[in-house]
Amino acid sequence: MKSKINVAVTGYFGTGSSAVVDLLKEYGNVRVVPFDNQSYEHNVLYHHGGLYDVCTLLSRGNTLYTSDKVISTFITEMKRLNDYNYVWFGSYQKMFGNKFMDLVDEFVESIAEKREDKTTNHIVKARFSILKAAAQVVLRITQKRRFSNYGVKYIYDNENAYCALPSEEKLYAAARKFTSGYFSLFDNGMENDVKIFDHIIWPGQIDDFQQCFEDNFKMIIVDRDPRDLYVLDQHIWSNNTFRKSKIHFPTDTVAFSKEWKNTLVSKFENPNAMRVHFEDLVYHYEDTVKNIETFLGLKKEQHIHAKEHFNPKDSIENTQVFRVNKEWEKEVKSIAELIPELLYEFPYDRKPERDKMFADDSMGKVKI
Repeated sequence: MKSKINVAVTGYFGTGSSAVVDLLKEYGNVRVVPFDNQSYEHNVLYHHGGLYDVCTLLSRGNTLYTSDKVISTFITEMKRLNDYNYVWFGSYQKMFGNKFMDLVDEFVESIAEKREDKTTNHIVKARFSILKAAAQVVLRITQKRRFSNYGVKYIYDNENAYCALPSEEKLYAAARKFTSGYFSLFDNGMENDVKIFDHIIWPGQIDDFQQCFEDNFKMIIVDRDPRDLYVLDQHIWSNNTFRKSKIHFPTDTVAFSKEWKNTLVSKFENPNAMRVHFEDLVYHYEDTVKNIETFLGLKKEQHIHAKEHFNPKDSIENTQVFRVNKEWEKEVKSIAELIPELLYEFPYDRKPERDKMFADDSMGKVKI
């Protein structure tokens, strides 16, 4: 039996989407795929050359010339995700044998056809060939043939050439079949009502990508107060001994504010998309849980492991992080002044206990 609903839980870098994943783990009819207790992100659709790129490029200003490389790149990149065991993404050959590449082949065959003649998109490099130059000189002398370049030999890649000029209707029908097939790979004979696909889509793609999914695909997008996000990125995650990461956002608060304003999507046209503030899960837990249940068609009685994976009493220590010390408060003051409309309205001021802060990890919750 196929799962009734496929759900993408996504967000921006560090905004707390794992909190929603943890919450949904607590429902008896929800399954996080492919692993409940191991990190895995479904980057297959937004990966370079993936389905998002294919649909965008083939539906806007598409030509015989451009479509060739769009399709061959899609096949190459999907094969790379399939063949190599990246552990926390891709690795489809290991999990499903040939089933994933069968989906890829079926999708390509439904919207494109192979061609013998490769476009210049496939040229990898050019080199000088003395043999070709000599042959051209002979032809010039004996047959009066003219050549613009003597001895230039073009080296092509090993990809096949394609032509893809599908109508939008045909393109998106094929895309929906591909995404539905992808979701079905993770059924494993389970009769769960809801499957969770972590980070299968980015917030900025949701409205453009809408036609690539059936109506049983829903998205929960998690955002966070930018002041906390800035402090976590600049001062905590990048300095943690056991979970160190590189600084992701601009260090300059003005540049950060501009980037965050340009990155955040505050409103979605897609009715299957729901925006959740990470802080609402903490400060308005009951109401937020109820809203998520309504959105996904979950029932309260199905929440059989309530607060075992996500407990607002614990996660409150991960909010208002900028209040941990006075220097951080001063540092984010300009963020509050530049993008006041994007700040979370905390119901009260609270200074978190630094030693109780944590982050989700493949091994569980770790101190940061």
